[in-house]
Amino acid sequence: MRSVEEHQRVVAALITARPAVTAELPDAEGRALSDDVTATVSLPVFDNSAMDGYAVRADEIASATPEHPVKLPVAEDIPAGRIDIPTLEPGTAHRIMTGAPIPAGATAVVPVEATDGRTDVVRINVPSAEGRHIRRAGEDVAAGTTVLRAGQLVIPAVVGLAAALGLHELTVIPPQRVLVISTGSELVSPGTPLRPGQIYESNSSMLAAAVRDAGAEVVATAVAGDDVGEFTEPAEYRGTPYIAMELIKGRSLREIMNARNATLAQKLAWLVDAARALDAAHAKGIIHRDVKPENIMITQFPEQYPAYMRRTRMLLPYLL
Repeated sequence: MRSVEEHQRVVAALITARPAVTAELPDAEGRALSDDVTATVSLPVFDNSAMDGYAVRADEIASATPEHPVKLPVAEDIPAGRIDIPTLEPGTAHRIMTGAPIPAGATAVVPVEATDGRTDVVRINVPSAEGRHIRRAGEDVAAGTTVLRAGQLVIPAVVGLAAALGLHELTVIPPQRVLVISTGSELVSPGTPLRPGQIYESNSSMLAAAVRDAGAEVVATAVAGDDVGEFTEPAEYRGTPYIAMELIKGRSLREIMNARNATLAQKLAWLVDAARALDAAHAKGIIHRDVKPENIMITQFPEQYPAYMRRTRMLLPYLL
């Protein structure tokens, strides 16, 4: 008899990753990265001030004390976002905001709390060592370094880092899709009046919640009786592992057709299988409410074509 761990390994071996897709940052959250991410810019992008205060030449204020402050004329005001940054001339100070670019010539920043805060001539009460309160370009991330690894989960911090690097999308592995089937001829769905000998089906609700909690997507839940044919019927609607449910739910095939590791022949085979699944589902009457009519019936092709061929011809634009 298998142990629980052995059975887990066997089941895990049956699951393969879905084709990688490109997702906008809000849609990428909660998915796993399919590729490493390399920084195309440095963080910070430029030398900037870590404090609100005054950009100065450190050697000019080395003697500053509260009793004998150093007074410097304020030549410029540099708010965050200013792009025309003048050079700091000797014997002057620039009032500067947190995040603003450090002007050429400045070697330190004095926090506003260590001054009188004036905007004409500032009194500086303490010295500031060279490099003090300056965030150097690339101090957090250097351009060209790998900042995220394939397989890493996209959490809010990852989304923030990607945005800071100027990325608006990431290549990720979509979540696994799971079809939950609960079996038992005595089972009825909650909300349905019970007849003698029947009980409410609860396992699929619990399992579907567990699947979602594990990060996967539940494509459908179904109740089947104690009959092999009835049990396999819901699975037949799926066609290939993930495409048929996409069609049955009226979704786009672009995610599948953009699979980077699939050949054109594989994509064509997927389309044929998906179209066949559409026919089976339509015959069962289970998709008329969810799929647009133009995704079900094609009239411009001769009727002697098998129905699934007409479906396949219809879906070919998704290969473009």
